[in-house]
Amino acid sequence: MTAPKTTTAKPKTTTATPHPTSTTCGTDYYRNSSGVCVHRPSTNPSGATAICKDGSYSYSQHRSGTCSGHGGVKTWL
Repeated sequence: MTAPKTTTAKPKTTTATPHPTSTTCGTDYYRNSSGVCVHRPSTNPSGATAICKDGSYSYSQHRSGTCSGHGGVKTWL
């Protein structure tokens, strides 16, 4: 009598597509955690979502990490 053959399914592998580098966003932009190009903090209040403690304006779409490197958030707009 021979033992029945058993097979184990191999886990499927996926190839992750790397995010383009931040240089593909443009000089004054960075790629946020959602993969969207967002303007770097600046002195222009147009479209800003927060004022950083150093006086620069942030255009962040997420609260996490907003104004990091600029002393944190002073005021949400």
